[in-house]
Amino acid sequence: MRIVFFGATELGYKCCKFLIDNKIGTIVGIFTSPYEFKISYSRTPVRNILFCDFKVIADKFKIPLIEVKDKMHLYYEQLRSLSPEFIVVAGWYYMIPKKMRCLALNGCAGLHASLLPKYRGGAPLVWAMINGEAKSGVSFFLFDDGVDSGDILAQESFIIDDNDTIKEVIGKATATSLEILKKYIPKIADGTAVRTVQNHKEATYVPQRTPDDGLINWSWEAKDIRNFIRAQTKPYPGAFTIRNGNKLIIWDADIYSDNSSGNNGEVINVVNKGSQIGILVSVKSGVLLLKRVQEDGGKELEARIYAVRNGVIVGERLG
Repeated sequence: MRIVFFGATELGYKCCKFLIDNKIGTIVGIFTSPYEFKISYSRTPVRNILFCDFKVIADKFKIPLIEVKDKMHLYYEQLRSLSPEFIVVAGWYYMIPKKMRCLALNGCAGLHASLLPKYRGGAPLVWAMINGEAKSGVSFFLFDDGVDSGDILAQESFIIDDNDTIKEVIGKATATSLEILKKYIPKIADGTAVRTVQNHKEATYVPQRTPDDGLINWSWEAKDIRNFIRAQTKPYPGAFTIRNGNKLIIWDADIYSDNSSGNNGEVINVVNKGSQIGILVSVKSGVLLLKRVQEDGGKELEARIYAVRNGVIVGERLG
């Protein structure tokens, strides 16, 4: 089966290479986008934090590579010339017009990191972690004219452990995606794939996120702030607060106590005892231990070292 692949992230790259390495169909073309690109939901160019350069794989396997820098419909003829039988989409940011989708006899299907119809939209794994979900998954679905609303071809779930960061969760989603492709693309090729219509009444939507959305609200519950931090840590830009007019990224934090002993966002101590090392901050219904931080433009540091070097004092307020 002749497959055209659309992708621009590390997930997409791994999925594309997996198909090639395992001879699952024949990749006859790759559509990708640059690290910085324009898109409808942002007035300024957007940076693809999870960007991966597909030129490496395209050159190695002599696959035509098309870099999308304009409206999708302008690439119709290039897609048509590849005579696709199926289109696979993973780690992609643009809607693909129906006219282009219809070029593929078996349709156009994408991988979405949620258990659709829940978490349709952008950054579903980040939102799932922010919301404290204990489970997520990957859906392989046929594109239609809506947002992540097409019929589902396959769906697999995985657990989000309490100590997972977004990095581990992305890893789980990637492994799940590869298993889905391995199992279900052959079914599409031989016509045995089953389509399941989504229950649109149960659909939930989440918006795309920008680095500015990482601002911490110290009036939240301790567990909610911790989830907010681990959902946006590396490889993402990080959750942050403001200290002395400067942006301070919080890369790692844990709940120190369930009892609040100060004002929200107030530094109540700097500790260095066993595994409890860092800056203690009072929040709603608890105390948060900041473990690793980074001032904008500076180096990532253990929070206690940052506190000593930068004169963090008990009683000061963050935010």
